[in-house]
Amino acid sequence: MTTKHFLDDAPPAVRDLMISMWADIEQSSRKNEAKRAKDDPVSNRLTRVFDPGARMAWRYYDAGKDGRGRKVRFAWATTRNVAGYFLGWRQVISKDGSGKRDQWTASRTRGTVKATAKRRTDAFRAKQEASR
Repeated sequence: MTTKHFLDDAPPAVRDLMISMWADIEQSSRKNEAKRAKDDPVSNRLTRVFDPGARMAWRYYDAGKDGRGRKVRFAWATTRNVAGYFLGWRQVISKDGSGKRDQWTASRTRGTVKATAKRRTDAFRAKQEASR
């Protein structure tokens, strides 16, 4: 089943204009956030904006499944964000394949966020084992 979008019935010229306008808004927003992060990196360490051309790659430790049967991973970025920090997070993937990220953390060194991900993975696994 597909969801109908309000632009599906719009003339091609209107659709192209709306798509272009939305892309400009998104790009402007990213530029503003990048400027704020570079001006005050400590306060904006959790920004999810990366330098243009930066190859956003990440790694993770698989922590298993939670009580609802969702896959849980603890991940970290291998590239610095515009504020100069490496990010770490928890990723929960539902049975239908959709996912969400939360429990964000940031550090100046990749090794620290990797160690945080490992510590969180071990704690999650221990909690799952204790509940069995």
